[in-house]
Amino acid sequence: MSIRNCVAVLAAVAAPCFSPGSRAHAQSVTATLVGTVLDSSGAVIPDAKISVANKGTNVTRTILSNTHGDYIVANLAPGVYQLTAEHEGFRRTIINDVELFVNQTARVDVVLQVGTVTEAVEVTGQAPLVASETSSVGQVIDRNLIGDLPLKGRAVFELAQLAPATVPRNPRSYIADVRPMPGGQASPAFSAGGARDNNNGYLVDGVEAMDPHYMTPSMFPPMDSIQEFKVQTNAYAAEFGHFSVQVNATTRSGTNQWHGSAYDFLRNDALDAANFFDNFAGLRKSPLRYNLFGATLGGPVRIPRIYNGRDRTFFFVSYEGTRIRTSRTAQLSVPTTEQRAGDFT
Repeated sequence: MSIRNCVAVLAAVAAPCFSPGSRAHAQSVTATLVGTVLDSSGAVIPDAKISVANKGTNVTRTILSNTHGDYIVANLAPGVYQLTAEHEGFRRTIINDVELFVNQTARVDVVLQVGTVTEAVEVTGQAPLVASETSSVGQVIDRNLIGDLPLKGRAVFELAQLAPATVPRNPRSYIADVRPMPGGQASPAFSAGGARDNNNGYLVDGVEAMDPHYMTPSMFPPMDSIQEFKVQTNAYAAEFGHFSVQVNATTRSGTNQWHGSAYDFLRNDALDAANFFDNFAGLRKSPLRYNLFGATLGGPVRIPRIYNGRDRTFFFVSYEGTRIRTSRTAQLSVPTTEQRAGDFT
């Protein structure tokens, strides 16, 4: 028997109609950077120029601090940034490797040293981020975990069980039987904080991805297309709805560097051990051909001699397919001689 399962295709294209190099994200999946600009004595510095540059796309946002020295840079795509602060009469301060995650509000305060703007103070190493602006409790499953950890069926939301206070679904849960995902595996489901396994909400790029009948994910993004996701278990904002747990995922985007991948995961009866009972009955192994394959590609949009999207416009596309070929054993009842003659007594 041959089964052709659905194919998941995701694409994220940054169109020129938005701000240069930006992506059309909903507010729930972007990050926000806040802080205060101070001098060495602790006094605030108003009207300081703050520049936040994405190190992958080189897209830069520039604002001025207010009269209290505070600044807010919202709607930042998850990624690694460089923060630069400058003001007349002070040295320019550069803070590298400010990593922001999905739905994060991080605080980075900047201290400027007296000097000239042509002089610079560069802070190396990952910048310490303070999560003092929200009371939300959650765990981010980042790109490193998604790419490095082995996962049966490549059901990316199964990694939500890495978050504290989460456990696998109840073996008797109806979710395991009524909502299979492409490839035949059971739908990813888990319980968190003592709640039911069908009371989890799922968002992909800010769009609700819930099956209203089974209360499971309505889409299964390929692992290679997910940038990261956050499992929020307590005190999150009202924008996420009424679920006891919220899984908030964001897909990957292109950068100035071309990057891609190709893969094929397979199972084959030639590589499987023989079943004990089949051996005992003198039967051969059941045939099995299972392939889960796909590819990704991302980078700047470029049309030779017409348009160069470096630092401005990017794309990312992902394809994944599943093919299963196997057999099933049917139970057949052969009629007796009396039954063939019409006697069913």
